[in-house]
Amino acid sequence: MPNEPAVEAVGPMQRSSRDTTTVPTITAAATIADADDGAERALAGSRPAYFAAAGEGLVDVPVYQRERLRAGDRLAGPAIVEQYDSTTVVCPGQAAAVDRFGNLVVTTPARPAGGRCRP
Repeated sequence: MPNEPAVEAVGPMQRSSRDTTTVPTITAAATIADADDGAERALAGSRPAYFAAAGEGLVDVPVYQRERLRAGDRLAGPAIVEQYDSTTVVCPGQAAAVDRFGNLVVTTPARPAGGRCRP
């Protein structure tokens, strides 16, 4: 064919001119501001929610805005944390804390009162 390249590459090999004896430095992700006034700043209201483990039917549960929580904030369950793309349910007996990177870390005791959490 007249428009095909004159050279065909078969089994190409790659070379790097970078010095592979040094390891690049990785910087940690940006951290968020520490809380200085507690999670109440993020409280948006409350709503009834059903938790089978609570054994009481509907329970009035505080609702928090995720984007307003700061590093060091702690929440005791039951609680609901809402953000634009997800909702986190903190069941009775669980606790949630915001770490320095903004992650919401939910911890569960070995055996929550009344069995497992079923919102």
